[in-house]
Amino acid sequence: MKRTIICLLHFFLVFFIYANDDLLSDYQRLYIDLQNINTFGYKSFFNPELNRTTDTINLSQGALIVTDINLDCAIAGEGFFKIRLENDMPGYTRNGNFEINADGFLVTSCGYPLYESICFGEYFVYENIKITMDHNVYIKSFDGDETAIGKILTYKIPVESLEYYKDSIYIIKEGSNFSEKITYDNTIFQGILELSNAYIDKVIIRMYFVLTLLDDKIIPNIEFKKELLRFQIEGMARRNMLLENILLRINHKLNLIGNELQNIGYIEAILPFIKYDY
Repeated sequence: MKRTIICLLHFFLVFFIYANDDLLSDYQRLYIDLQNINTFGYKSFFNPELNRTTDTINLSQGALIVTDINLDCAIAGEGFFKIRLENDMPGYTRNGNFEINADGFLVTSCGYPLYESICFGEYFVYENIKITMDHNVYIKSFDGDETAIGKILTYKIPVESLEYYKDSIYIIKEGSNFSEKITYDNTIFQGILELSNAYIDKVIIRMYFVLTLLDDKIIPNIEFKKELLRFQIEGMARRNMLLENILLRINHKLNLIGNELQNIGYIEAILPFIKYDY
């Protein structure tokens, strides 16, 4: 009998430790999601079917917004841009917020060049850069002629092989075995960017729930963090009640966007205080 009780206690102790580790990992991934609400091309850890995060990112398409900036590119469909990270390490991103560096190469907003370099040279006019839906890049001369200077390739990567690196950049998990494939089963839109696909409201509510199951020995200042999140959840609930009828009408979508931006502003303000190790 005594041995049975000891075995049961051991089982529950191990279960409790693993359950807490799993919840802490969930909280850490939720925090990364909130960090990247405004990051173009970011893919969330949150799985809406499971109502929690997983190690495997959610590849669902993010909403597309028009910027009318010639170097902005969005992928509609599957695939990633392949970029060259530190130490020549390959990275993959859906953030097409491109720039041209001092040497004339097409790079990300963080300065990472495409793996298959595209160089505009010393003389170009931004307005004369044309990127087609089938990935081709042209420069138009002043007399209207177009010169092809390269192709923006996209790559199909198995989602289970991807690991979060930073911002909207992903790398290949160590030990992952896969064959990289160039894909054209998508469309590249010029002058458009893809928004993060993270669910603000669901991520916040899940984060609050996780905090109710943990204690301050695992996450410091847990009650303060919960209070900050509770304030945000109450605010979202009030706005949703006031906008209940408006949100059902497509012609009032601007009102929805305005309120979502208010949510994002608050999130950015409280992020330093709800960090899991604060």
